[in-house]
Amino acid sequence: MAFVLLAARRGTRAGLVATAAAFVLLSAFIGPLLATQVLVFGGIGTMFAWAARRRWHPAAVVVVGAFLYGVLYLVPPFIFGLLVLRVDLVRTLNDVKRQSAQFLDGLGHLQILGLHIGQGVLRSVSSVGPGRALLDGLHNLALLALQHPLATLVIFFAGYSLLNVWAYLIVSIEVFRRLPAEARRDAEGAMVDFFPVR
Repeated sequence: MAFVLLAARRGTRAGLVATAAAFVLLSAFIGPLLATQVLVFGGIGTMFAWAARRRWHPAAVVVVGAFLYGVLYLVPPFIFGLLVLRVDLVRTLNDVKRQSAQFLDGLGHLQILGLHIGQGVLRSVSSVGPGRALLDGLHNLALLALQHPLATLVIFFAGYSLLNVWAYLIVSIEVFRRLPAEARRDAEGAMVDFFPVR
C-alpha cells in the first residue's frame, strides 16, 4: 500500500524509484533473490496508481497485474528450482497431475460442518441449462489439465496470480478509502482519484 500511495500522490516515477531503492536496501539484508518480492509488489502497486490515473477498468488492472505477478514472482523461482536445485520436471508434472486428480475427486465429496454437500451442489447446478454448460466446460478443462500436466501448472499459476492481485487491489482500495482526506491529496493539493469501491 505504501507504493500505491506514493505513486498515486507523487507519480509513477516516484513509485518506481522507491521500488528500486527498496530492492537495493532489502538485497543488502536478505539477498537479491528474496528481495525480488519488493520489486514485484512495488511494481504492481505503482501500476495500480498509474492505471487509476488513466481510469482503467479494475478487471483489466487485475489481468495485467496477474500477468506481471506470474512472470516476475512465480516463474523465476520455478526456473531457479529446475536449473539450480535440479528439480525433476517430469516428476513435478506427474505430481501436479496426481494432485489435480485428487482435487477433482474431492470436489464430489465436499463437506461443510460434517454435511456432505458436494453431490447435492453438483446435482442442483446440473439441473439447469447454464449450470450444466458450466459443468461441461469445467469437465473439459479438467480433462485437459489431467492429460497435460504442464497446462495444469499454467492454469494454477494463472489462477493463483489472479487471486493474489485481485486481493491486493481490493485491500489497496479499502485502505485508500479509509485514509484521511489530507493523505489522499497529491503534491499540488488536488484529491487523488483511485479506483472506486464496488
